[in-house]
Amino acid sequence: MSAASVQRAPQRLSAPRCAAWVEATLRYWQDMQRRSAIDVTSPLDVLCALSDRGESVRLLLDTLMARIATALGVPVQIRFLAAFAELRDAEAWCAQPELRGLIEAGVVVPVLWRLGEDTPRFAAGQQAGSAWQSANPVVVLLHDVLQRLPQRLLAVHYGKLLEADLTRFSSSGRVDDAELWRAAEDDGRDPLLSALYRDYIAELNSAALCISSTAMQVPDQIHRLAPQGYLVLCAAPGHATRQSLRLLGFCAVFESYRRDRTLPVNFELMQARWHRQGASTWQREIGHGWVVQAAAGGIDGPTVALDNCVLPLAADDHGDIPDLVAAMRAVARQQGEAAILALLRRAHFDVDVFAAACPVLHTRWLTMTAADGRAWSQALRAVWSQCLHQAECAPIHRDVALCAMRVADWPLAKQAWERGIEAHGDNAHDLAQWAWCHVRTGQLRHALPLIHRASQIDPRAALVQQIHQHIDTRRAQRDTAWRNAIERPSSTLVLEPLDLLHLEAMKRQYRDPQIAAMAGLAPWPAAGSESDWFAKEFLSAERIDYAVMHSEFGFVGHVGLEPSERVGFFVFWMGVDFQGGGHAVPAGRMLCEHARALGLRRILTTTYGDNVRSMRALERIGFSRLPLRSTQAHSPRAFFCRRAADDGGGDPVDDLLHFHRTKNLPIDFERETAAPLAIREIS
Repeated sequence: MSAASVQRAPQRLSAPRCAAWVEATLRYWQDMQRRSAIDVTSPLDVLCALSDRGESVRLLLDTLMARIATALGVPVQIRFLAAFAELRDAEAWCAQPELRGLIEAGVVVPVLWRLGEDTPRFAAGQQAGSAWQSANPVVVLLHDVLQRLPQRLLAVHYGKLLEADLTRFSSSGRVDDAELWRAAEDDGRDPLLSALYRDYIAELNSAALCISSTAMQVPDQIHRLAPQGYLVLCAAPGHATRQSLRLLGFCAVFESYRRDRTLPVNFELMQARWHRQGASTWQREIGHGWVVQAAAGGIDGPTVALDNCVLPLAADDHGDIPDLVAAMRAVARQQGEAAILALLRRAHFDVDVFAAACPVLHTRWLTMTAADGRAWSQALRAVWSQCLHQAECAPIHRDVALCAMRVADWPLAKQAWERGIEAHGDNAHDLAQWAWCHVRTGQLRHALPLIHRASQIDPRAALVQQIHQHIDTRRAQRDTAWRNAIERPSSTLVLEPLDLLHLEAMKRQYRDPQIAAMAGLAPWPAAGSESDWFAKEFLSAERIDYAVMHSEFGFVGHVGLEPSERVGFFVFWMGVDFQGGGHAVPAGRMLCEHARALGLRRILTTTYGDNVRSMRALERIGFSRLPLRSTQAHSPRAFFCRRAADDGGGDPVDDLLHFHRTKNLPIDFERETAAPLAIREIS
């Protein structure tokens, strides 16, 4: 007899299926708690026969750890036992940076376990080599591992039981090759299997039977390992009923074997094995030839426990990923970003569904003017949390990073480029994009070494040349004291001279009309004239305008100073997404201190009298109110001055008058006679 040789790569646990399995797990533990079967002083164990590279671990644990205390009402420890057949596989898996912290914290524990054969044993740490035991009911996740166990291919053919020589099939590839089949013998050592053979021969004319002796030992093994009770969840290609077995057909079985050297799982046989151990089972086909099966046993009344657990599994969504992938491709081509985001939510931010939207999504971003940046940032982070990164994996980091850049989630974009380069090696395009993220957050000193690395790899790449030229141009523009970037070692802010690169970010942060109204600035113009308007309003030679750049958020606001003969006039505003974020005061102080270092001893400004927030910010920056009152009853203003202790004396009101006359500005204010002049001195 011959067994199928396992070649298929492990399949990643989809996000919808993960969500359903987490909910089933929580319901199971809640039921066990109601039965007083949980010892909260011992960990709740999830024994996972890994199906993928570890993405499912992060998915499952993130949700479980966030909800377990609420679900059970008491704090408990979760221990995720990642099972491997070989020690070298465990060691390679544990080396992944995304999992290292969980392993060091003892939340994820690698164990060595051959399904159907032996007892799980700890693979590392002080317990290495010792057998695992649990004091609580256990959840066992088999994913699609049953399909990857060695299997025999038999056939019922008009009253005969035959077996295929799969090694011969691999070479000939013909279903009807007579030399492929031979009579199968039933030695009678397994009465349950013998009875099932008799049923098949009696009921089926001609059908393929997939039998795994290893898989049939799994129910016995788990029943022995979990004396406090167990819930087992698995999903794999296969058949769940006698009808689906009849409809399966030889061609589908052979095509599966040709494609990836695996055979469908006989879940009907697995169900009979579970029942022999007194366990209750539930199973259903979930589309695309897949079956999900749940088994609960080792306790009294397993059916009641299982009925509650399988409610999330009965939903249709966790088998929809192939269809959602196809739908996403169509939606990405035909619909807007809102429809793409809605479908991504429907898929629980599944990585495969997200990847199906790319690269079309990157192009569509260029025409999206009203994208919900916050919602997209949350969605991208949900996708990223499901990703692990290895050299042999698809470089999903590029899709995540490019989308994050479009919505100005610079921390995520930087993290994605950095992690992707770490996993896949230096790439000129990736390095250039990573450098660009630093440029967009005011960190040229971090961008320079990255663009130099990119240039060494591919100096002719258009993107590398473009970004390199931009960095060089920006550095060259900072050749005067006023046109230089203003930085402080301990600050997350950088003030960099405003230029056209900041136009799009400023447009987004300027979208609240109240900003222009309260700051006394012109409203944002219609599309088509933006560049000219921007140059006129913010790139004037008379005023020094700075973009307030945050190391994580990028553009957060604007500060400016218009120097005159004696003084400078200060303006500022913070973007709509960052008002109240505490950026205005440090940015204002940085500019005023820079101006003082360049020789200005007094800085003046004004704001509307009802703009309480701006007046409070000015006072914290170091401004004091001048004893002036506005003559404009419909829009009264307040006037402020920031002066140094060594400003040489004199009346700042005279400086304000001189500034207005020099700039041909209306003098719409007059002195207050009641209150004495009192100006705070800033050392």
